[in-house]
Amino acid sequence: MRLTLVGIHPRPDYLIKASRDLDRGRISEEEFLDHLRRSENEIVELQRSLGFEPVTDGMFRWQDIFRPLTKTISGLSAGPLTRFFDNNTFFRRPVVSSRLEYVGGMENYFRGEKLILPGPYTFLRSCEDRSYRSKRELLRDYVRCLEDVVDDLEPAEVQINEPWLVYRYRRTDPGEEDLRVVAECSDILCAPVHLYFGDCSSAARSLSKLGVEVIGVDLIETPPESLKGIDSDLILGIVDSRNTLLEDGKSLVELIESFESVHSLSPNCDLEFLPYNHASRKMELLSRLRGEIS
Repeated sequence: MRLTLVGIHPRPDYLIKASRDLDRGRISEEEFLDHLRRSENEIVELQRSLGFEPVTDGMFRWQDIFRPLTKTISGLSAGPLTRFFDNNTFFRRPVVSSRLEYVGGMENYFRGEKLILPGPYTFLRSCEDRSYRSKRELLRDYVRCLEDVVDDLEPAEVQINEPWLVYRYRRTDPGEEDLRVVAECSDILCAPVHLYFGDCSSAARSLSKLGVEVIGVDLIETPPESLKGIDSDLILGIVDSRNTLLEDGKSLVELIESFESVHSLSPNCDLEFLPYNHASRKMELLSRLRGEIS
């Protein structure tokens, strides 16, 4: 049973200060990069010390889940600030103005072993399409761009995040074709699909039937019993990344042991919604839980 992070990590206080100082002209770009590299080294060391694998770089270079893609895919740009689901955070909505094509440069945003990318359905629901005549063509080219990114970076592991498949306040449900595209993307990239911000049971069951081998589930939002009988291995998102309260370890051990096919333990979503020290405590709890079960 592995431990893994599933998204963007909160920045340490000194990196937040350095970013503000850079914006105000108080430090140079090189000085800021020194702080950035320090923060990446520290989160990698923390993961390794706690038994997380493969490690991420904290994704500190990602201003949001789409931003690096808007800088490395032609035909895609960063649009207006948009609220990120029901969180007090924002992202630049990707705007599609012409045919999507990866042009390189993602190495400037990746220093870890595990690469985490927004999945095709979440991209579709989040972007503003001003170019494509059909959803199918847009998704085909987007998945091809993700494949080119992975071929370029050669990470040890890839994960695609699909919160829009299960978001609890969504107005429309994904169709069979949408789920099939996600499953095909998972197969092409050899990537687990991580679901969060809503009840994952229906989507997880459908993706499993479509052949997705590893699925991440948000157990803060999903009744555990609703996941019984799913054939895929599961990444159990068992600590709440949007609540500073530290979970009861005994209860979580019982929860984990109630599942048969556990691939990994993880937070339910990006830890970026917590202060850095609280995120570290959640990681330490996951490490202790695995020790108690092993």
